[in-house]
Amino acid sequence: MVELFIIKGRMKHNLTLLLTVIFSFSAANAANVQHVIMFNDGQSRIGLIDSMDYNAVHYFDIDEQRQVTLSMDEVYFIYEDLNKSFYFSPSFFDRLAFAEERGGYLITVQNDTLVYDQITFNSNLKNPLALLYLSNGGFSTVPILDIHAVRVDKTAIEHSVRKGARTAGYGFMISMYFQLKNSFSNASNYLPKFVQSSNGKQYQSITFLFPAITMGWMTYDLIVDKRTSYIRPLQREDQFPRSMFVFSLKRKIKGTLRDQWKQIFPKRNIPKLLAR
Repeated sequence: MVELFIIKGRMKHNLTLLLTVIFSFSAANAANVQHVIMFNDGQSRIGLIDSMDYNAVHYFDIDEQRQVTLSMDEVYFIYEDLNKSFYFSPSFFDRLAFAEERGGYLITVQNDTLVYDQITFNSNLKNPLALLYLSNGGFSTVPILDIHAVRVDKTAIEHSVRKGARTAGYGFMISMYFQLKNSFSNASNYLPKFVQSSNGKQYQSITFLFPAITMGWMTYDLIVDKRTSYIRPLQREDQFPRSMFVFSLKRKIKGTLRDQWKQIFPKRNIPKLLAR
């Protein structure tokens, strides 16, 4: 009976010692984890993140050995040095959405090229993956953080056409607003006529404006290579050929409203409606 108690006591002691070693090892790894902050232009900094909010990220820069505060508008995404993702910016999600459900090819950070018929993304922070549907009916997966660039095929022209239609439509509505404002008494002249007249008005500006602006967007997107989205540079010292920042008026308005909310209600949480 005494030997049984001794054996049980030793087992408890060994189990306690084992758990202590495991927790100490995990805590040491957590303390040694460094964060890689990727900027919109492809440059990166290595540091230890203290805190972050909607407007800024605060971290200790390993190279410069000092505390740094960055605007979130400058950050493309953040990942740990163990290749685990930590934060994806709205611009990053916009880049993935642009390439999703379309054909094209991608280049990995190992400089391998993979051609696909369609691509979808699982942007879960724990295990972000790109799922490639291949022409032979198979599929392949690639970690998102292992991708250098994604280039969409010619179907990307649809985005140029959509932007051209929106720009021309907004321009026409703004023009009509100022015309109506300046001569409100003659507003009926600008309303559509449902009775066909022999010599109806022709709006040559509209028939010229829409295709001209659309062609302008198509040319611009072709020159700046909007079809290609970059995720990580091949070398840390390299930069992207262009910035990956995506401007959004909606997000800009939300940011302004969030700042106003903090000033008015400093102790209240930001409502979900104003979140990114």
